[in-house]
Amino acid sequence: KQYILFVSGLDKNVKESDLHKLFTEYPVSYIKIAKDHQTKESYGYAFIGIKNSSNKAEEAISKFNYEKMPGYKKTITVCWYNMDRSATKNREDLNIFIKNIAKTVSHKQFHDYYSQFGNIVSLKIAEDDEGESLGYGFVLYESANEADAAIAGTNGKEFHGKEIWAGKFIKNRPKK
Repeated sequence: KQYILFVSGLDKNVKESDLHKLFTEYPVSYIKIAKDHQTKESYGYAFIGIKNSSNKAEEAISKFNYEKMPGYKKTITVCWYNMDRSATKNREDLNIFIKNIAKTVSHKQFHDYYSQFGNIVSLKIAEDDEGESLGYGFVLYESANEADAAIAGTNGKEFHGKEIWAGKFIKNRPKK
């Protein structure tokens, strides 16, 4: 049996060999970084197959999720690959946008804060090329009720010394 992990937030220069090195203690069957067919530039995410052990896959998620890869500056997200995720990712009722996040807030702190409202499918604090927080992020929940509860429970509230704004994520909204 094959267990597939989804790794996102990768620096554009990360190579499959870097990921092999990172996952060296796990029974990896393959690593595939998604790339543009023409330019061969990385899209910043990869798929990693773990052979025969959901325990080892879980362990890898716990160890590497919201960590920075050695030699790189950006925080990576490691989770189970879910083929249905692409269907939920753009659903505005499940995805919330948060801004005015203190630059000192880690992905783990952000996750812990927002997990009180429900099951998080994915979460990200936007970072620049140096791995510094841009002060905004996204949380994708399993249900619309969870997303609504998170907005109601955090919009206008103080989090790490700053009043955050939380609302529905609207795809392709014009940037101000």
